[in-house]
Amino acid sequence: MTISIPGLPDQIEGLGPIVILGANGSGKTRLAVEMLNAGNAEFIPALRNIAVPDQIPNWTLQTATNELKNRTNQRRHNYWELVPDIDALFGKLWSSHAVEAMRVYEQVSQGVTPRDLPETVLTKTKELWRVVFPGRSIEFIDFTARVKNEYLDDASYTAKHMSDGERTGLYLAGRVFDSTNPVVIVDEPETHFHSRLAVRFWDALESLSPEKRFVYVTHDLSFALSRRDSSIVLVRPNQSPERIAPGASLPSEDVAAILGAASFSVYASRLIFCEGREERSLDQELLRSWFSDRHTALIPVGGCENVKRCTAAFQTASVVSGFAAIGIVDRDHWPDEMLSGLANVHVLPVHEIESLYVLKPVYTAIALQTGHKEGDIENLYMNAFSGFKKQMSGTLANKLICERFKARSMMLLERPFASTANFDDRALLRNNLITEIPRSTAVLESERIWCEEEEIVTNALESDDPAIFLRIMPGKPLIGTAAATLGLSKQRYCEILKIGLGSPSDPNYQALHNALENALADYLPLRRAST
Repeated sequence: MTISIPGLPDQIEGLGPIVILGANGSGKTRLAVEMLNAGNAEFIPALRNIAVPDQIPNWTLQTATNELKNRTNQRRHNYWELVPDIDALFGKLWSSHAVEAMRVYEQVSQGVTPRDLPETVLTKTKELWRVVFPGRSIEFIDFTARVKNEYLDDASYTAKHMSDGERTGLYLAGRVFDSTNPVVIVDEPETHFHSRLAVRFWDALESLSPEKRFVYVTHDLSFALSRRDSSIVLVRPNQSPERIAPGASLPSEDVAAILGAASFSVYASRLIFCEGREERSLDQELLRSWFSDRHTALIPVGGCENVKRCTAAFQTASVVSGFAAIGIVDRDHWPDEMLSGLANVHVLPVHEIESLYVLKPVYTAIALQTGHKEGDIENLYMNAFSGFKKQMSGTLANKLICERFKARSMMLLERPFASTANFDDRALLRNNLITEIPRSTAVLESERIWCEEEEIVTNALESDDPAIFLRIMPGKPLIGTAAATLGLSKQRYCEILKIGLGSPSDPNYQALHNALENALADYLPLRRAST
């Protein structure tokens, strides 16, 4: 399949996705609209209505099809306006599904047993949604969409109570599966998704739509680099687009402009990818206080896998140049073998970032700053540490054992899938998987794995060494306990740490600043970028 990009001398051949990448205001969307006008393509604008109706319109298939077509044409010519097309879309999907259901019913009533149930756009949409949002399933009953969530004891809720990410996934899947166009142009594919969900969603949609070629229009470099076998087209203001040749670097000034427009200062020469999202949270606040020089940019990208992917991309000279990149991930409940050997990814020696707040030297520095006598601090911390142990016993310890058991088991169960690379022969593929899965250590030795993880948690709880305890136990719930032993609120305790890290020259905080830098230097990457 060949695709023409206005302004590029040559067509882009192949089946892989195309990424139109550029900073805000560079003209990416205008280029996409030119592509739309030049050929048959489905265009999904950045401004889209995702309010799934509580009551799906009860239209005939012809009426729903005509209504959706009218609104699609309206959207095509007014892409900058919000066109309410979601009710027409699901009216069509429901009507089409009902027509197929009636056809099967007529066959059965006449004594004919259908060999296969028809796969409708609605069933494909439901299946994709189930895969992308684990633990949740969506049903369309009596012209109403309802979600069942197994994490909420199978409680159900209507479409109006779905999250923006859930509604976005439902709308986009329906739009793509319903389209008969071979090319799908998506403006800002990451909108309403957090970074990890965006990657998972479009990976799944691409794999279930092999007959379509996707064109993504984005300024999100992390998402752009997540597209496998993609062709990248770079867009700059008032210039012709440029295709980045396979194996060539993205110019560092363009990377700075793209990322600067989205998330950080163009002065940065070192990128720190971390878990989480752009938000006010204890982990983000500590990391931003630590990496505070103008040459370092902290970029939250979602989960552990995204941190590894983004760091690897920036370390590959053939992708980007001009930046140093480091990743930081929580030790969390992952097995050591999953976290060992990660190139340029710093694995915390404690369970999570928040655990750094309750390190003994950090606690000591805050205690001294708030007027506690040096001779009393040892007993104060031991009281806090006893509180930590009591707090993490019982239910929280059981939950942690379960999470560690789950993470290790999933890692072992995934190995047969990772080793199965030949998809040409379905029978061979089936036999390999059915043979290998029962041989998995997670299946054969589940009791041993549970006992080992239980022992790790139990030993941490019984240890008198805070370093061993904090390596396994989460620190977030412990901060309030630590603060209380110093007569502080949790908020004030955290504020003192942030003020101390940010006040190197203030004589009132200089001792605190030096003590905190020394305390955290063994746990975090270098605080300042080398210039």
